[in-house]
Amino acid sequence: MAFLFLVYSVTKKQAPLNTLYGMTLETAVLFPPALIYLIVLQVQGVGAFGHGDVCTICYLLVVVFRIPITLLGILQYIFPSVMFIVGVIIYNEAFSTSKLIGFCIIWAAVALYLGDEFVYYKNHPKPATIQTPRETDSEFDSV
Repeated sequence: MAFLFLVYSVTKKQAPLNTLYGMTLETAVLFPPALIYLIVLQVQGVGAFGHGDVCTICYLLVVVFRIPITLLGILQYIFPSVMFIVGVIIYNEAFSTSKLIGFCIIWAAVALYLGDEFVYYKNHPKPATIQTPRETDSEFDSV
């Protein structure tokens, strides 16, 4: 899954489409086969509608709020971690020391990455950009 997300991210960055057109193209290509697949599963009695909402919401955050893909990657650590905590606390699933060590190592790496990003953006603030409807200013704008 991580490799597929890497390929998707690289392809998305190199595509000449802006965010809105890119997401529209992705949706137009993937919606028909996904809908057919979900209908087949529903007819078979598996009932798969509504199980991909978390990923859909994450990708819509990229489009609507224009969050960077790096932040999306960090957000995708939250849902599995919540499910892990719910499984251990509410459902009393087995939780060994090796699982605790792995969980702590993963979140330590995430914290290290976030700390590095925080320091970078603190030392390199983005300048505020003002978008105008025109590419060049006319002689009347300088008055």
